[in-house]
Parts: sequence; C-alpha cells; structure tokens
Amino acid sequence: MVKWRHRETEIASKQSSWNGDTQHCFPSLFGFSNRVVFNIMFADDSKDIFLSLFANPLWTTWITINALVTVIGLWILTIPNWVPNYVLGGMLFGKLAPQNPSKILRLIQIPKQWFTHFYAFATLFNAINLTIVFRLYIMQSPVPACALTLLNFVVPGREVTIDTFATLLSMMLIFIQTARRLYECIFISVYSNAKINLLQYFLGFLFYFSVTTTLLSEAPGFSLSDSRCGWVCVSAADILFEVESFGWICYFLFASLMHYQSHVILGNLRKNTKGDVVTTAHLIPVGLWFEYISCPHYLAEILIYIAIFTILGFTHYGWSLVLYWVIFSQVFAGLMTHRWYKQKHKSYPAKRKAIIPFVL
Repeated sequence: MVKWRHRETEIASKQSSWNGDTQHCFPSLFGFSNRVVFNIMFADDSKDIFLSLFANPLWTTWITINALVTVIGLWILTIPNWVPNYVLGGMLFGKLAPQNPSKILRLIQIPKQWFTHFYAFATLFNAINLTIVFRLYIMQSPVPACALTLLNFVVPGREVTIDTFATLLSMMLIFIQTARRLYECIFISVYSNAKINLLQYFLGFLFYFSVTTTLLSEAPGFSLSDSRCGWVCVSAADILFEVESFGWICYFLFASLMHYQSHVILGNLRKNTKGDVVTTAHLIPVGLWFEYISCPHYLAEILIYIAIFTILGFTHYGWSLVLYWVIFSQVFAGLMTHRWYKQKHKSYPAKRKAIIPFVL
C-alpha cells in the first residue's frame, strides 16, 4: 500500500478501532459489514451511533431523501394505477412523466436539457475541491476557512474514516465523472422537448453538492477530530504500483466507457450518418450492452459509484448513503424505462432485461 509520512500525527483511538490498520484502504466488505452491525447492536455507544445519523444536516438529508424515494418508488413500481398523478409527476420526468400533468406541475416544468446546468455546477465545484485536496495533501497548504466553515455547518459531527490516498484518488474520479457527463450533455446527447420540474432540477444540484461534501466530510484534514497535518506522498512509484487501486481505476474506466458508449448510441438514434439531428423520437437502441439490457447507462453509473466506494475501502459511512441513492434511483429508472419501451414498442426484444443482463 502507499505509505504516507505524517508529521504531528495523532490518530484517534476510535478511528483505529473502526479502521483497524489505518494504512490499509481496502478492508473486506464482509468484515466491515460485520463490524458495523456489531457496533450498532452491541456496542456501549450504540445510542450515540444512531443519534449521530441525525445530528448532521447532510446525513439527515440523505436518509430522508433515500427513505422518501424508496417508499414512493416501490409504490409506483408495484401499484402504479393507485398512484396520484401529482406523485407521478413529482417523481418521474422526461418520457416517463405523465402525459397530462396537473396545472401546478405545468407551471414548474422546465426543459430536460437543463440537466446540463447541474453538471456544469458539479464540474466547477469538484474542480475547486480537487484543487483544495491536492494542495492539502501534496503541497501542505491549509484548507480554506470557508470550506471548513461549510463542512462545520452541514456535517458538524464528523470523523476520519478514510486515508489521504483514497481521498485524493476518489476526488479525481468524481471530477472525471462529472466533467465527462458535462461533455456528453453538450456534445453527445440530443434532447427532445421532454420536461423536468423545478424540484427535480434543484435536486440535481443538491445531489452533486452533497456527493463531494459527503466525501470530504470523512477525509483527513477536513475532520474536526483529526489533528494530522503535512501529508506527503513518499514517491510517485508507490502510487503507480498500488495494485489494488490500479485495478479499481480500471474498473472505473470500464464503467465510464460503458456509460459514454451508451450515451453515444442514444444520441446517434436521432442523427443521420452526417451527424445532423433528424428526429427527437424515442427509438429502440441497439448495439453493445443495449443487446442485453434497456439501460446500460444506468448500470454503468451504479458501477462507477461502487468503484469509488471500494477505493474508499468500504469504511466511509456517508458514501454508503450516496451509494444507496445511486443504486435505488438507477434501478428504479431502469425498470420504469424498460416498462415504457415494452408498452410503446410492440417489437421490443423480448429477451432484453431492464438493467442487469440476464437477471433484472
């Protein structure tokens, strides 16, 4: 593993008990899950663990939104005919949204193409935070006071659960993800006149703000309980020969390529051979992963966030809330999109699954 020199190092005993070897970024998921369950059920401070979930506004937001989306999503998937139109309009967007939205929903509808706005915000926000992380861990520059003030407000009770290398690498991958999506929105995607509502629009901004803030809330140098400073990588060779990290970087790149190729195929459905847009209709996509599932781009996004969670070593509590949101929302969207394709296209391939090849 990569070794880091820590000057003025003081590692909290609680962090040591949670993380075991603080230099090891990749404990097993099985072992970590057992520790979490054991701590919650049997530890003396189990009450504090539950209280801490709601002591931080950011964690409370994740838990609340995840709970609401889960309940409403399962409601729509299981008994859609019993779901009020305003609930469908608030949850679904684009081609999946109700054809006859209520007057209130029509008043707050905006073009789906405005997705580009929160990818632009996310790319800029992540570029700023990646610069802060790089300067802190490599150049030993202090975290700006405004960044710490923001973290103190949204995540007041936070502790270190990951190491410097995992933080820097994950921050780089998140920036790559949002920058690529911004590029795709501008140059690859071809939008119809589909709509989203303002609630979904602002939720997009909240999501990308919360993803980065959640990551940094448990990173060294950003936590209230962490007194370490002066992280300096021993050598570039240590990073290059970080076998486990290199494997998960390749996994991330594979998922990103899958994501990109899927959006290229969807965009090309509306273009001629010269690249000119000739239609905005929703046609049946074919090729690559579309031969097996209806929504490979949703599966790819899940894989991307799993890769980052693995790089974080399964020890980042906040990221588990992020990952739950990504998995449930993408599976829900995949199932609804698959159902829509089968209803609209009678010739839709019968063997094609929704989001997991041969399974779901």
